[in-house]
Amino acid sequence: MMLPVALFGQALRGSYFFDSSIQRVKMNPAFAPKTNYITLPVVGDLSLNVNSNIGVSNFLFPKNGELYTYLNQNVSSAEFQALLPTQPRIQMAFDTDLLGAGFYVGPKGYVTFDVAERMNLSMNVPSDLFMFLKEGMAKDTYNFKNFTIYQDAYVQISGGYRRDLSDVVPGLAVGAKLKFLVGLDRIDMKINNAQIYMSQDKWELNTDAEGTIYGTWLDFVPAAQEGELPKVEMDFSKLAPAGYGVAVDLGAEYKLKLDNPVIDGVNFSASVVDLGTIFYSENGTIKLQSKGSAAFEGLKDINAQFDMDQSLKKISADFMALANLQEVQGAKGGSGALTPKAYVGVEAPMLNNLMSVGLLYSYMYGISDITASYNLKVKDIFNVGVNYSFMNTAKTLGFILEFVPRNGVAIFLGTDYMNMSYIPQGLPVDKVIMNAKLGIQATFGSKFCKREKKN
Repeated sequence: MMLPVALFGQALRGSYFFDSSIQRVKMNPAFAPKTNYITLPVVGDLSLNVNSNIGVSNFLFPKNGELYTYLNQNVSSAEFQALLPTQPRIQMAFDTDLLGAGFYVGPKGYVTFDVAERMNLSMNVPSDLFMFLKEGMAKDTYNFKNFTIYQDAYVQISGGYRRDLSDVVPGLAVGAKLKFLVGLDRIDMKINNAQIYMSQDKWELNTDAEGTIYGTWLDFVPAAQEGELPKVEMDFSKLAPAGYGVAVDLGAEYKLKLDNPVIDGVNFSASVVDLGTIFYSENGTIKLQSKGSAAFEGLKDINAQFDMDQSLKKISADFMALANLQEVQGAKGGSGALTPKAYVGVEAPMLNNLMSVGLLYSYMYGISDITASYNLKVKDIFNVGVNYSFMNTAKTLGFILEFVPRNGVAIFLGTDYMNMSYIPQGLPVDKVIMNAKLGIQATFGSKFCKREKKN
C-alpha cells in the first residue's frame, strides 16, 4: 500500500507568478505567456504528482538504536494510533498533453487549444484495518467502513480564450476555457460496512460493498473458486468511449500599478478549473454488489490437535466469499464529476519586474495549501523560482527552472514538493507528498506582445 504513492496531475504552482510561463495557463485561463507556442506530442507536458497523508514515519518506529515496524510488540497500540490518520489516503494520476498550441489574436486576445489524456486513481483506507492488524483480538469489534477505490481515465479536448480588458478597467484580464471530455473508463468501489466481531469462541463477519464499472473495454471476471477475489481485465480491442462530458475553466487577473521605485505594483488573480461532469452510457456499465454475513465457531476447545492452519484458511475463505462482488442485472448509465481546483494569488513584482514575491492559495482533492514563492525573471526568457508550501501535512520546498525564448524551444522542469529525507527503498520518511513536471514546447514570437525592458 505504501508503494503506489499518490500521483495527481496539475500545473506546477511554482510557475503561477511567471509572466512568460506557458504552464501557468492551465491554472488560470486569464493568463497568457509572452509568445506563441506549439506543444510537442507526449513530451510536451508530462506530470507526475504525489500526495498522501501517510508515510514511512507512520509505520516505522526508531527506538534505542533499533528500527521497528508498527506490528512489533515494542511499539504500543497507543503510539501507533496517535500517528495514524483517521482515514489514510492514497491518490495517483498521470497527465500528458498529446497536442497543444497557444497564440495571440490581435493585441488583446490569446487563444489556446490542447488535447490531453488524464488518468486518476485514489484509495481511502479505514484506520481500523491497520489497528486490526496491530491489535488482533485486543478489541472485539472492528469496522472497515468507507474503504473506497476510485479510478478513471479520459481524453480532454479544450479551447480557451483570454481577453485583456484594460481599455474598460485598467489592469484587468479575464479568460475561460471550454473542455469536451471523452470518458474511457471509470471504476467506483466502496465498502459501506465490513465488520469483524471476535470473541474467544466465535468470529462473525459482515460485509456490505458495492461498485460500478464504466467502460466497454473492461471485463468483470467473477472469482473462479472459493477463497479468491474477482478481477477486472482489460481488452484493448474493445477500447471505445464510455461516455462524454463537458467542463469549464474560469479566471481573472487584475494588475494594480504603483508609483514606487522598488515595488512595481500588486497583482491579484483567482480561478477555478475543471468544473464539469462526464456522463456514462448504459452500454458497458457493470453494477456490482456484495452483502452478507458468516460466522466461524471453530475456536472452541483449542488443544494440541487443533489445526490452526486449516482454521485460518476457513476464516479467510469465508471473508473472501463475502468480499466476492457479484454482478447485478439491469445496470444503468451514470455520471462522474471532475475534481474542481481553485487558485487565489497575490504577487508583488519588483525592480521593473525583474523579480517578485508571491503568495498562492490552492484547493484540490479536498486539500488546501498556501505556497510562498520567490521568483527571478531574467529578460522574460529565464525563470528561476523557489517556493515553500506550509499548509500541507508535510512542509516542503519546491523549485522551478524555465527557459522560454521568444523563438525556439522552451524547456521547463520543476517540482512543488521535495522531501528531504528518504529511506533506502526510496520512500520519503514523512508524508508521501511530491511531484515532478517536465516538458518541451516550440515557441514563435508574436508581434502583439513586446518584451519588457529590464533596468
